[in-house]
Amino acid sequence: MASRDLRCFPKDDAAFRVCAEDLAGHLDGLDDGAVADALTTALRAFYPGARVIRQTPLGSTDPRVAVFYAYRDGSVISVEKHRQTPEP
Repeated sequence: MASRDLRCFPKDDAAFRVCAEDLAGHLDGLDDGAVADALTTALRAFYPGARVIRQTPLGSTDPRVAVFYAYRDGSVISVEKHRQTPEP
C-alpha cells in the first residue's frame, strides 16, 4: 500500500480537515481503491454534501503516494460562496 495524502477543501475549514483526517485514519486497512467511497460515506454523517475523490495516476508526481481530495461541499467552490459571487 502506498502512503496517502489527504487534501481538504475549503482549506480554511479546520474542523472539516480534522474530521476528515480522523476518519481517514480509521481506513488504513482498506485498499486505496476503496478509500474515496468509504471516506465519503463516513464524512457524510457530519457533512452531508461531502465528496472524496482520488487523484488520477496521470496527475501524480509520486506513484508511491495516493492523493485524495476531500470536498466539504462537493467541489472546490462551495455553493454558498458561488451564490455570493456578484454577476458582471
